[in-house]
Amino acid sequence: MMKPTLIHEQIPDILTFLTHVNMIRKFAHSKAIAVLKWNEHYVRHPQPDIVTLTKDDRLLLENLAIDSDDAQQMFRQIVNDLSRLDVCRSYLYSESNTIWTSRMNLYFPGQFPLFGQTEQDAERIRKTYLFHYDLTDKEKEEVRATGMHCAEYIRDAASFQENAADYCASRGLRESADIEDLLPLPEEAATIKQVDNYLQTVKTLVEVLDNLFS
Repeated sequence: MMKPTLIHEQIPDILTFLTHVNMIRKFAHSKAIAVLKWNEHYVRHPQPDIVTLTKDDRLLLENLAIDSDDAQQMFRQIVNDLSRLDVCRSYLYSESNTIWTSRMNLYFPGQFPLFGQTEQDAERIRKTYLFHYDLTDKEKEEVRATGMHCAEYIRDAASFQENAADYCASRGLRESADIEDLLPLPEEAATIKQVDNYLQTVKTLVEVLDNLFS
């Protein structure tokens, strides 16, 4: 089956869509946990009008429930990877500095005040864009690390654009006319594949629950 091409300008919308999917996944996961708990209760205390899960269904649901942390990590990795791709690509190819700086403020609110973002603006973005919602401390640190990676990429790209020969010489690199040879963009194909895998994970969980109780 053919996959749609990633439209870079729509990455913020894609992240919002994926966050909605992740909310559905969390809801489905909570229902799976509830089903397993009730199933355990009725296995121990049988009722004539209550049907418990088969062994295969129980094991399938348990495996999907156990995989929840992995799915959350996959989702957050996708958010960070697409954020990094969007910022770095915007810096290289957008005609105006306002595009990549606005992306930095969007994905990393409050982290880079030198781009003119007030704390009020940062807080508004955190409340408006769902992919900033309900992050753990570890996830917040991962976002900050992604922001620093983007800042370092832009710093190096700016140095290269200002004087490619000096940039390459200072790092012992072969001088290249193509900035992407020395500063490659984040791997787009791998991220798209990860999105496919994540969506399939959520689809499987929802379908299992639907098949069990429809």
